[in-house]
Amino acid sequence: MKNTVFQFVLISGLIFSVILAVLIFSGVIGIPGKKNPEANLSGTVTIWGTLPEAQMNAIIDPIGKSVKNYSVRYVQKNVETYEDDFVQALASGKGPDMIVLDPGLLIKHSDKIASTPYKTFSERDYKDLYVDIANLFLGPDGVLAIPVSIDPMVMYYNKDTLAAAGIASPPLHWNEFLSLPASLSKVNENGTLTKNMVALGEYDNIEHAKDIVSMLAIQLGNPIVEAQLAYTDDKKPYYTYKAVLGRENQDGVRVGESVLRFYTQFADPAKQTYSWNKTFPSSRTMFISGKLAFYFGYASEYKGIAEKNPNLRFDIARVPQVKDYPSKNTVGQVLGVAVLKSSKNIDAAFNTNQYLVSAEFAPYIAGALGTAPARRDLLSVKQEDAYNGIVYPSAIIASSWYDPDAIATEALFKRMISNSVSGRSTLYDSVNDFVNSLQDMLP
Repeated sequence: MKNTVFQFVLISGLIFSVILAVLIFSGVIGIPGKKNPEANLSGTVTIWGTLPEAQMNAIIDPIGKSVKNYSVRYVQKNVETYEDDFVQALASGKGPDMIVLDPGLLIKHSDKIASTPYKTFSERDYKDLYVDIANLFLGPDGVLAIPVSIDPMVMYYNKDTLAAAGIASPPLHWNEFLSLPASLSKVNENGTLTKNMVALGEYDNIEHAKDIVSMLAIQLGNPIVEAQLAYTDDKKPYYTYKAVLGRENQDGVRVGESVLRFYTQFADPAKQTYSWNKTFPSSRTMFISGKLAFYFGYASEYKGIAEKNPNLRFDIARVPQVKDYPSKNTVGQVLGVAVLKSSKNIDAAFNTNQYLVSAEFAPYIAGALGTAPARRDLLSVKQEDAYNGIVYPSAIIASSWYDPDAIATEALFKRMISNSVSGRSTLYDSVNDFVNSLQDMLP
């Protein structure tokens, strides 16, 4: 997840821009079961983000005209110091009322979250309302955050390149990449790649390499990190976490090694599948320039790719699956909004957060971000446009894992892949090193 911190915090600001705009311009949306939601909104609710204050203030200033005695105060934070500022502010009693977070940040700071007890919002009701990836926001005894956005990974493909090779449709299964026409990847007489089928095998110049490898493991039934419910001596529930990439799956296959074997073959000059090496620019840059047939990226990247090269004829498809394997998955980035225990106006913060439950404006958020909503009822509606016709079904099968530190685990994935490609260690040892190092990071 390269640039994960930047993407996460930037999107947090965008989410609240949309939320507040809807509240202002379409009137306050009713909360299910509450006859007069305005009566539950008073005082000031503070939210943190990274968008410029001038831009945000232009949106939030008019909110007082919509609901009397209620306002939302936006505080812009620096991208690089966002988490540190958050922790330090809480320690000094000056933190925000609400925060946008991903599952990794949730693990690190779950003790600071004011959860909604299952007696109020049952686990069954939550799971019926939101798709499976949102389960990462469930705590041992309550709902820790409300999911607001799912950005699933999809497969981008160059329509002209495939047509020239006589390929009518993009691959549905990973094994098809092993038999695609050789014309998609070309090696000249000097052994230099002059045409690239797919960017797999390396790490540094492959966007989302960590996520692609994670996706392959998840598709084989391995969650990378497994959460297990446990209890203290006084019967208080809590989660323990275990790194499981080295575990064998139901077919007796050690998933980590299987994934590495498949992934790294595309960077091996001795293999027929050779398609990528570390000398190329980033995979995204190569795709935008028309030099890469397939690119694995997030749905939210679509608009940016189209703007960078208006002449590029491309489309998106669901990511390939493991043939004849029951699990169907992609990976996704899910963001949720949580109320903090330290909030000085916790009732108003909870009621502000409850607006996110409403189906009325969830599509606005998804549309603004180029992502999908997290609600099952919205995702189950057949989409007429081609883009959402791929993105919404992909969001339904999106998965993620309990990543304790996105930046630190980037280094673990890089080391595992680099050592395997270079031959510095065997696949077995590379996976073991990854598992042991990840376990040390888990709470």
